[in-house]
Amino acid sequence: MSKRIKYVYLQPGQVPPQANPQPKHKQPAPAPQPKPQKPPVMDGLAWAMLLAVAALWAWGAMA
Repeated sequence: MSKRIKYVYLQPGQVPPQANPQPKHKQPAPAPQPKPQKPPVMDGLAWAMLLAVAALWAWGAMA
């Protein structure tokens, strides 16, 4: 089940043809409601800051 990709090289000012033109009389399907995404608990910057603080704390505890 492979799709063939058709490459179209456009000249400046040329309009690309639509692959699947929608019929004019068909009603568009309602857009699905997006689920609210929870932010990640800790992103990369927070991990980097935590590791930096832990390293400084450990270095200070050794002195």
